[in-house]
Amino acid sequence: MKTKNVVKELEKELQGITENEKKLKISNSLSQEQSEIMVRQRRMLEKYLKAVQLSAGGQFETLKAAYAEDVAEYQKNCVLTKQHFQNAFGYCDEAFGKNGQELLILVTELTANSCVE
Repeated sequence: MKTKNVVKELEKELQGITENEKKLKISNSLSQEQSEIMVRQRRMLEKYLKAVQLSAGGQFETLKAAYAEDVAEYQKNCVLTKQHFQNAFGYCDEAFGKNGQELLILVTELTANSCVE
């Protein structure tokens, strides 16, 4: 894949996200969660675009390496999150027992208060 094509595709994706966000804002149907997701998408694509533009050669390989770094970070965060959940549920079991309502409250709160960062 040629450099111009990689850069062009990344710029096209960025433009598409921006246009989609504008359309959703105009129609007043852009949720806070959608907005936060689009911000993260833009940041990711801008990071990839910058890496490709600064690359001396092998722009597709640069893009692939940047993406692989993000995947590795995501996997690391998944493992950490799993450990945190195990700790929370383990604590709930030890502190309140397996038959208490606290476990139900914990799960309900986790579901109701999910957030996007």
